[in-house]
Amino acid sequence: MFNIIFVQYIQCLIAPIYDIISLEVVQMETKNTPAKIAANNRYTAKNYDRINLAVPKGQKSAIERCATEHGQSVNAYIKEAIAEKMEREGNTPE
Repeated sequence: MFNIIFVQYIQCLIAPIYDIISLEVVQMETKNTPAKIAANNRYTAKNYDRINLAVPKGQKSAIERCATEHGQSVNAYIKEAIAEKMEREGNTPE
């Protein structure tokens, strides 16, 4: 009797872990197809301008850390900083 209860207890502990592992496997199998990637790239090229930003060595990790601390991506963090500076200077970001 004790063995059955113990086995059921272990199964209850392992089941959530197994579900997480199974979910990760399913997510890994459903990567974007080449057609989806191409469609995303066309959309991005049509709707966004790109700016290549160079910063001194070591500053990239500091920017990444600050962005993470504020719950933002690096892109969002930099865009917000630019918009704030433009507003202070009397320019309105489009």
